[in-house]
Amino acid sequence: DAELSNREKQIVKLLVNGYSTRDIAYGLNISSETVKTHRKNIHRKLRTHSVVQLIIKVRDLELA
Repeated sequence: DAELSNREKQIVKLLVNGYSTRDIAYGLNISSETVKTHRKNIHRKLRTHSVVQLIIKVRDLELA
C-alpha cells in the first residue's frame, strides 16, 4: 500500500531534492534514527530499495 503519512511525504520531497538523512533530521528537528525509520517505511510502502528507485517511483506517481 503506497499510502504515505504527511511526514513521510515531507521526507520524500526532501529526499527527491537531494537532502541527506542528517540534513532532513536537522531541518525537521527530529533524530537521524527517526528519519531512517521513515525512510525504511517509505521504501516498504513504495516497494523501492534505493533513493534512485524512490525518485523514479515518486516522479511516476507524481508524489513530489
